[in-house]
Amino acid sequence: FCDSYCGLSKSNYCTSVTAQSGSSKSQIVTGLSLADSYFNYGSVVCTSGNNKGITRSVKTYTNNIATLAFPFVKAVSSGDTFLFYKGCAKTMADCATYGSTAHLRAFPFLPTRNTLL
Repeated sequence: FCDSYCGLSKSNYCTSVTAQSGSSKSQIVTGLSLADSYFNYGSVVCTSGNNKGITRSVKTYTNNIATLAFPFVKAVSSGDTFLFYKGCAKTMADCATYGSTAHLRAFPFLPTRNTLL
């Protein structure tokens, strides 16, 4: 997502976040009012605090809480700052939301396995 093949600029899908109370090594309470799944498949870069410079993948984003695929090694404190990057499920539907279906590098029209056979 947002590489030379995709054609989109990662900086257009970046949101600055300050960790809220209740954040932990594996979950960041964002304090944002964004739709569930907004940051799914995305990434987060810590820009201050114990984990400065470390990047993690966002597994899910629900109720304004980002659950990470792998936790940070050190504790996340309220007030730590992060850059959150929106992700892409690499499906035709996701490419369509970004207006980038011409750059999809998947095989969306392969037949699915028929379980009745």
